[in-house]
Amino acid sequence: MPAYKAPLRDFDFVLNELIKVQDIIPTLPGYEEATQDIFSSYLQAAAEFCENELAPLNRQGR
Repeated sequence: MPAYKAPLRDFDFVLNELIKVQDIIPTLPGYEEATQDIFSSYLQAAAEFCENELAPLNRQGR
């Protein structure tokens, strides 16, 4: 079974080009200092979690 690789480029495109999250989130109270770098680091961390922790569990559960 091939290893799971999160489609970060796709997620980044949707968040930054389609939704324009960098313009929306900083307008919310408490998120005024949120930047695109912060979004990217959270996305990278989530991708690593899915690839390294969740994907192996899926193989064991079959």
